[in-house]
Amino acid sequence: MSLIDKATELGLEISDEIKMLDFAQKHGIREISIEFEGGGDDGAIEDIKYFAGDAESYDEWIEPDNVPLDELTEFKDQVKKYGFDVAYNYSEGDWIHNGGGQGYVKIDVATGRVSLEADYRVSQYSEDVVNVLPEEMFDSEE
Repeated sequence: MSLIDKATELGLEISDEIKMLDFAQKHGIREISIEFEGGGDDGAIEDIKYFAGDAESYDEWIEPDNVPLDELTEFKDQVKKYGFDVAYNYSEGDWIHNGGGQGYVKIDVATGRVSLEADYRVSQYSEDVVNVLPEEMFDSEE
């Protein structure tokens, strides 16, 4: 039974996420890995990889020839949007602004579980006043 059929049976609205995972399952995709990166007030999806086969292999998925181009394009657009939304809404740090960061959104197609891994670049500034010579050497007017 497809995910769309299951959602319909449960009375759920057919969301873009359900359509995306349904397409992935139908076409043999096991995992989707979405790389994101940002900094300086800009963030984007850098790369998306689709994996097929068993969990032990990382064989990249080969796009089927029998899928209409508009369906394939819609699927890829959904994956890109979903990856950005997850990274933007669920990462604990700010990977877009200032120093930014990078990471991965990974989707297990069979279970629907999504994991988010992120690293953040942090710049710190400090100013310290240090006496390099004894204070007694200088006249103090305080």
